[in-house]
Amino acid sequence: MVLALALLLGASRSVQPAERDDRFFDAAPFARVCTWDPQRDIGVRANRLEEIAAADLFLATDLMPGAEGEYRVESAANGEACI
Repeated sequence: MVLALALLLGASRSVQPAERDDRFFDAAPFARVCTWDPQRDIGVRANRLEEIAAADLFLATDLMPGAEGEYRVESAANGEACI
C-alpha cells in the first residue's frame, strides 16, 4: 500500500500542467456545455411498468459556443434560463 502511494505521488509530481489559456473554459476534454428546460419540474413521466420515453432520458440540449466563445441560451416565458 505504501509503495503504491509513493508511486502515485511520484508520478503526479512529474506531470507538467498545460500552458494556461484564459480564452476558453476547459472543464475536461470530455465535458459538454448543455441547457435544460428551466420550467420542467417533473422527472420521468412513465410509471414502473411503462417504457421510459427518450424525451425523459435525454433532457439536455448541447450548446455550441458563438464566434467569441460565449454561450447563449433562450429565456423561458418567465425569464428563467438554464445552462
